[in-house]
Amino acid sequence: MIAIVLGLFACSDSGLWSGTGDNPPLEDTSSFDGDDTGDFGGSGDSGGFGDTGEGAEGPWVGQWGEVQDGVEAYTGFVDWDGTTARCEVEYELTGGSDVQGCPSCTVARSYTYGPAQVVTNVGGRCGQLGWDGLQGSTLTVGHAPPESLMRLDGGTWQSVGWSDVTGTTWGFEIELSP
Repeated sequence: MIAIVLGLFACSDSGLWSGTGDNPPLEDTSSFDGDDTGDFGGSGDSGGFGDTGEGAEGPWVGQWGEVQDGVEAYTGFVDWDGTTARCEVEYELTGGSDVQGCPSCTVARSYTYGPAQVVTNVGGRCGQLGWDGLQGSTLTVGHAPPESLMRLDGGTWQSVGWSDVTGTTWGFEIELSP
């Protein structure tokens, strides 16, 4: 189920949109090296959501996003232990205003989190992670080719995960600590 939600996009880079706020405080533990294939869930490749080998899904704690330019934008957080989700929460993103200042970005946008839609919350896990109270917070992210997600934190753009732009669709992921 998680792999379906997160299986966002094929790899491509094309121009999307023309183009500071601070993101919610989330502890990012990724050491993104730009080699993630963007394929999620056990296809046997070397990168992506929970992939620990041929046909296996391992633990994954992270944030995903999907933007259909001019149509809708969503983000969500997942705490997946390898067999079941302990927390799944989704937010509609509003605003979508262009942001300047990311020299490597072909797309940079600032969004506002809408109300939380908690899907799974085992033992109050979403609250423990601080993922259920982000309404009104700002998410400022950018896409830097070929597949880097940039996030504005404390006035500085940092590479924090995987990003893909295909036509007018943008998908991204950030691996976070539990």
